[in-house]
Amino acid sequence: MDLKVWRSILGLEMSGYSESQPQSAYTILLNYGIAILLTIIALFVTAFLNQVTLGRYMFVFLAAVSLSAFWGGLGPGLLASILSVLLANYFLIEPVGGLSPRPDDPFMLAIFFLFAAFMSWLQDIKTRAQRALREAKSQQDAILQGVGEGITARNQAGQIVFANETAARLLGYPSAQAMLDTPLDIRRSKFDMFDEAGNPLDTSILPGRRALNEGVSNELTFRLRQRDTEEDRWFVIKSTPTLDANGQPKLAINLMRDITEQKKAEEERLRLVLLLEQQRRRIQTILDNVPGIVWEANGLFDSGGLEMRFVSPYSQQMLGYTAEEWLNTPDFWRKVVLPDDWHSVLEQADVILKNGHTGTMEFRLVAKDGHVVPVEAHVTLMNDEQGKPIGSCGVFMDTSERKQSEEHLARFAIDLQRSNKELEQFAYIASHDLQEPLRMVSSYLQLIETRYKDKFDDAGREFITYALDGAARMKDLISDLLAYSRVDTQPKAFTPIDSQEAFNRACRLLELSIEESEAVITSDALPQIKADEQQMVQLFQNLIGNSIKYRSSERKPEIHVGAALQKGEWVFSVRDNGIGIDEQYLDRVFVIFQRLHNRGEFSGTGIGLSICKKVVERHSGRMWAESEIGKGTTFYFTIPA
Repeated sequence: MDLKVWRSILGLEMSGYSESQPQSAYTILLNYGIAILLTIIALFVTAFLNQVTLGRYMFVFLAAVSLSAFWGGLGPGLLASILSVLLANYFLIEPVGGLSPRPDDPFMLAIFFLFAAFMSWLQDIKTRAQRALREAKSQQDAILQGVGEGITARNQAGQIVFANETAARLLGYPSAQAMLDTPLDIRRSKFDMFDEAGNPLDTSILPGRRALNEGVSNELTFRLRQRDTEEDRWFVIKSTPTLDANGQPKLAINLMRDITEQKKAEEERLRLVLLLEQQRRRIQTILDNVPGIVWEANGLFDSGGLEMRFVSPYSQQMLGYTAEEWLNTPDFWRKVVLPDDWHSVLEQADVILKNGHTGTMEFRLVAKDGHVVPVEAHVTLMNDEQGKPIGSCGVFMDTSERKQSEEHLARFAIDLQRSNKELEQFAYIASHDLQEPLRMVSSYLQLIETRYKDKFDDAGREFITYALDGAARMKDLISDLLAYSRVDTQPKAFTPIDSQEAFNRACRLLELSIEESEAVITSDALPQIKADEQQMVQLFQNLIGNSIKYRSSERKPEIHVGAALQKGEWVFSVRDNGIGIDEQYLDRVFVIFQRLHNRGEFSGTGIGLSICKKVVERHSGRMWAESEIGKGTTFYFTIPA
């Protein structure tokens, strides 16, 4: 026999114990001590009941052996058997109270020993089986209670006859026993069940009911809503029937698993998939409508070339090449770059690489039909985890139309500049050359009026007056037109000036008009600016003079000049309390020769504000007006700070 068998016989290893879990020394000594004690008790019982047993004393020893084996197993049972033979054969206690040797039939003693040993063995097997059964049940209960899935058993009446603690927890019961004690109708009233489509679930199709009715295993996914908390939980339940001796379903064993988190994860995954699909469609729509070739590539713009990973379909419309030709042909992009631009491409790519992120390149591509397409490439580098460039992406934009527009605009700008120069020169020459004949006409009209005034009748004298007035107005128009042309034809360089001094000089030039009109002219502290000082004096003179001219007859003119720094420019204002301008004419007043009043009301040529606007625009500023009829007007103009 091996060591394990001897350990079992001696009681060192019992059912339910392993070699790693031997009985303690105390337990072993106790088992053997009880065997010895029971044998001694049997000896005394036999001695005192000798008359009653009528010589069948061995039965008493058999009882001791059985109890020893029941208590301690096979080892103590064998020890009790040996002691029983020895005591019965050699040291039987006489009724008189003494011990005396009593040899007996060896054959009978041998049969007794074998029978006692057999009984001990049977008792040991029984004890081991009972212990194994208890331990198996304990292990089974531990497994059933420890699993993360709910397990229940239902009979034909629908009553739960078994439930583990997990099932009770999943269904909201404090314990499995509380679940078993709850009547069926009360349990059903606590919940509402729905299938995966959200329809109410008929209890007749529940897996447990079908397992009992049809005798087949089946599975169902459903949603359980607890009525008192309105909480929804998702479950998968699988039911398997157990059959009786006649093959009829007896119990339905239900395995229930909570998949709520899985369902939530699936719903979230589905939501993300739908969102991703929406984003994909949106990106695809954008790519389909981008008027350029969107691309992504491994590698950089160098002699090794780019390995294209994506090219938008617009490539076929723009160059005649399909996206597949780009993707399936190595270094295809080098094929479409105009050879003359290859060196420039590398230089521009090197600048972007040194910049480390994004950049713009300009070069030319050759389309499939051979025509050249100028492009602007917006390039973004893609870096690895260490920040090293490993690829790039971007878009090739066809700039053909833009290039044509730029060339057209450049030619137009040149033509316009030449035309403006010619017009300015013409205006200057015309106004300058008209001065002399007009002066001659005016002089001779005055001479005729002086010498022959008495020879004309009233109509003749009136005609002479009209002619002189027309000549004077013509002179004013020519003078103003000359001043207007000189804004650009005879400009002076911009220098730092004191706008306060320019304002003061303008007031001195208007001194006579100010005294006659009794105007009150005030100003804020005006700033230092960079401008043409003579034109700034002219600007203030025209605006202040305009305010004096269009003063109200009901009050003395009050004019205030202010300046405020706003967003990098000085905003000047000239505010008066004159007759005002109708809002619909505020833009019209800056148009050359535009007048809002007839010459009988106010003198002038209608060119003063046009000169002001032209001066302001030469200084890169803006000019506008705000006004209210009867209350006054404010003219604004800006000069860069």
